[in-house]
Order: sequence, then C-alpha cells, then structure tokens
Amino acid sequence: MRTERARIQREVSGTPNIPPPGVPTGLTATAANRQVALAWNAITGATSYNVKRATTTGGPYAKVGSSTVATYTETGLSNGTAYYYVVSAVKRELDRGKRDACHGFARPDSHRRSHADKPISPWIYGIAANLWPPNGTYDYALAGFRVFRGFDGANANFGDSSVPATSSDISKVAVYASTDSTAPGRVVFAAINRFTAAHVTAISGLSLSGMATVYQITAASAQGQTPVHPVLVGQMPVGGQSFTVTLPALSVSTIEVK
Repeated sequence: MRTERARIQREVSGTPNIPPPGVPTGLTATAANRQVALAWNAITGATSYNVKRATTTGGPYAKVGSSTVATYTETGLSNGTAYYYVVSAVKRELDRGKRDACHGFARPDSHRRSHADKPISPWIYGIAANLWPPNGTYDYALAGFRVFRGFDGANANFGDSSVPATSSDISKVAVYASTDSTAPGRVVFAAINRFTAAHVTAISGLSLSGMATVYQITAASAQGQTPVHPVLVGQMPVGGQSFTVTLPALSVSTIEVK
C-alpha cells in the first residue's frame, strides 16, 4: 500500500518514476604536475557525471566539476597534497516540465594508491608519490624528495615528462631524467652514486645544449643541515649526446641543464 501511494504521489506531482543510473566502476586517478586525471567506466543512460573531492579519506566531499564523458581532469592543484575523489552518475529525464536526478557513487580503486583509503597527489618532485612518515627521524627520506623538488632552495622542480637516460656504469650510478613541457630544452637529471668512492661517470641518452647546474647531497654537505637538502656545487657547459660528471661517494646529484 505504501509503495502504491508513493507511485500515485509521483504521478500526480508530474515527476516521472526514473530508474537510477548504474554505479560508476573502474575509477582510476593519475597524478601529474598540479593536476589529477580521473577516468571510469561509462554508465549506459547517464547524461553526466559529478566529481567531488576531499582532502581526507571519507570526506566531506565537495563538488569540483562535472563531465558528460567518463573522464575528468582537475588542474590548479597543489603538488604534494593528498586528494580523495568520488564520482557519481547523473540521469536526467524530462516529463511535463519536471526533472529527476539519481546518483550512484564509486570510489577510486586504482593500483596507483588512489583507492578510498589512500590519497592521490599531484606530482611531488616530478613523480606521483605519497609519503606516510614513519615514527622517529626520517630526515634523509625527506631529503630524497628534495632531490626532485625545490632542489635549488626555491622553485626548481624535476620536469613533467620522464625520459630515458643512463650512466656509463649502471652498477654504480643510477640516473633518472626528465624534460619540461613549459621550458623547451630544459632537462633535469637525478644521479645516484651507490659506490663507496667518488666516481666519474658519463650520462647519456639525450641531446643537450646549454649550461648544467649541479646540486648535491653528500655526507659532508648534510652535516649540520636542518633540513637536509641539496647544495649548489657548480656549473659547466654541456653539449651533444652525453656529458661527464664526478659524483662523490654515496651521493645524490640533481643536474639541471638549460
């Protein structure tokens, strides 16, 4: 009787009995520089999707945008801040001037730590990363992040596109490289000398032209630093397909070419 009464009330009010849309599934979040790109499985019959965001797991969530397709990119975010997203499907049908909207919610289930109980962050130091600090002191863990972000003590960051590069002795020196879509010709390398002695290595893989500025973290430079951070050690001209640099023992070097 109660169900029938509700049906009659809806018909009298002119509001159609609209079945709700399905629940969006497969929601993934991909972090980039100052932005997060969302994608999910399209819902048959959905006319649009609402995107909501929070900065703590479980919300509260606030609407940040909508999309008529199963993707959405939010820009202008803060690098290093964790964001949580939910997406709802919206189905609207018109009947005698009345409109109804129904929503189905999903939470991120990406393997990139973007599911409901883990945050997704815009690029930290050029990569999608999150930090859950351990108990105690972790100065060197934070220093590792500074190799990629603010390595000049200001606003110089790792580039927004990862590119291949290598050292002449990969058993001792690991190299990561990036280019910058906002500054053509700018290349940033992070070189890690895992060897217990200073090592001269050739870094190759990209066509270079300009001045290389070198910042380093070493055992000696870290003494007395709070926080531990890279220090400027010098500049050198570079050109061609490779350049040679001396890396101190057990050190991390950020090399910016522009």
